Amino acid sequence: MIVVEDRDFPAISTELHFHSGAATEPVGKEGVSYLAGQLLTRGTKRRSRSEFAQTIETLGSSLYVMVGREFTTVDGSTLTANKDQFCDLMHEALTEPSFEQSELDKLKRLTLAEIEERRDNDEALAQHLFYQALYHPNAYARPVKGTAESVAAITREDLFQAYERCFTPKHMLAAACGDINAETLKQQCDRLSSKLPQSAACEGVTVVANDPGTIRVILVDKPKRAQTQIFLGHMSVNVHHPDYFPLALGNTVFGGTFTARLSHEIREKRGWSYGAYSYLIGRRNHGAFVYRFYPAMKDAVAALELGLQLNQDLVDNGVTEAELTAAQSYLVNQFPFRLQTSRKKMRELLRIQLLGLAENYLETYISRIQSVTPESTNHALRTHLQPKDLTVVMVCTADQIAEQIRQIPGVGEVQIHPYDQVWDHS
Repeated sequence: MIVVEDRDFPAISTELHFHSGAATEPVGKEGVSYLAGQLLTRGTKRRSRSEFAQTIETLGSSLYVMVGREFTTVDGSTLTANKDQFCDLMHEALTEPSFEQSELDKLKRLTLAEIEERRDNDEALAQHLFYQALYHPNAYARPVKGTAESVAAITREDLFQAYERCFTPKHMLAAACGDINAETLKQQCDRLSSKLPQSAACEGVTVVANDPGTIRVILVDKPKRAQTQIFLGHMSVNVHHPDYFPLALGNTVFGGTFTARLSHEIREKRGWSYGAYSYLIGRRNHGAFVYRFYPAMKDAVAALELGLQLNQDLVDNGVTEAELTAAQSYLVNQFPFRLQTSRKKMRELLRIQLLGLAENYLETYISRIQSVTPESTNHALRTHLQPKDLTVVMVCTADQIAEQIRQIPGVGEVQIHPYDQVWDHS
């Protein structure tokens, strides 16, 4: 349990994290965790969907269920005066789901519509297909909301099986902040745990790197595009790797701020894209280095080629001492804002637990950032970045630029994927 007390305002926020999500679903049942999670607040054995929603609204409270690839989160907030009624409602949702067929049918229709609508949003489409391509064939590639085929096939019985698999106290992490103490949270958790399914905890997700061995470009072909969306990257180290902090500093120099190299070269100097950013994604047992920009069709080939060159230059020539000092200052000065409210501090403490970080992570964060040297950063960049081993996904009008893409140095494979067809990993 994690508790961050704050008596300045009579309100409480709670989060329950269950170590189960899209990546732990059975093959062919993609999206079942998402449907089961959403339906927890759409009716119970005691109340219909409208009755449940009205009760929550009357209390001035909120209750949401969010399903990710590895974790399912139950997020709620309420005024202190209503905490007992709110906890009763949250327990009811978690321990007495009804999964009414009529509500399942409505949610399936809504989810299928959202999957279809994603094709109309170029950014969402590019990001979705990029992470599928990056993580394939690992279970982490499974889409959280499933596919049109899998969602259509999910039954009410599948929901009960997903519920039994996911919502077990054997892998639950509870957190609260605000006008609450540890004893109160423990009492509520003990009460909840006794009524939750007592099934075995899901096994952890193993992610194995499967980089293409070349620069693989997947053109998501969509007619009459004036602008493109480009995501590119590769698998990288996890948050426990000794080179993680040096890499994080290198990423900050490359594309972690509005004034970093990517933004300066692509946005400021050439005006090719309003934004250009990079990210070092750190998980418990894997990571990824990703960067992205969104130039006009007429600038897409040049912007992609420049992005690849900047990535190669980062590896070949590293960062300067001045760049590293600026990046360290940025991360150190940003750090207090991550802890400025009780809710933010709770989230940081949750992150430490969920990722298995050291208990003194927050206390040592600044010193670890400040201890990184140009030498350690440049060694990490040379060791772990792979500028010639990348997955690139671009939403564009393919026939206008495909041949030019093939001529970019280092590009070894170009695939064209119609935007309105089911993704094929073969």
